[in-house]
Amino acid sequence: MEEMDRQGVRTVARWIVERTVVSLQWQGGYWLPMFQFRRPGLALRVGIAEPLEELRPVLDDWSIASWFSAPNGWLDGVMPCEAVAAAPRKVHEAARALRFVLRG
Repeated sequence: MEEMDRQGVRTVARWIVERTVVSLQWQGGYWLPMFQFRRPGLALRVGIAEPLEELRPVLDDWSIASWFSAPNGWLDGVMPCEAVAAAPRKVHEAARALRFVLRG
């Protein structure tokens, strides 16, 4: 983030406040898992918003980050952070399934 201009920092701050992105507070700062961004830069990755909308009501950001980075049975053992590029709809459906499981 050191390379970002003031406008970019404002945008990221708004994403954190609005929970558009997963942000983790640790050691006095905010950490943003890179699975949610396209490289180069910090553009939001296509296919991330929908699973986040499903998971936000039932998980905190640490749990969401863990969900994206763990092998997932609904995705044939592939981690959601790896599957989202090729199968964003499947990742969304897996997140929705988890929300239904947790909400009962």
